[in-house]
Amino acid sequence: MDKEQKTLKSPLSAKFCPECMAKVAGEAQKSLAREVLSRLEIIETHIDLRTREKLLRLKNLLKQIIG
Repeated sequence: MDKEQKTLKSPLSAKFCPECMAKVAGEAQKSLAREVLSRLEIIETHIDLRTREKLLRLKNLLKQIIG
């Protein structure tokens, strides 16, 4: 078996272009930000005012990440 065939059978050794990896990482970050934002909105009603202000800043940051 030559080196090329061995590489194809081993997904951990596969190489991806940097642009593709950056796109995948960006989409994962947006997905995570959406999930965190939805959970924060659920707990928002159960916290005090000072914490709510901090939560609002965090929510705005997450919205910027999502775009």
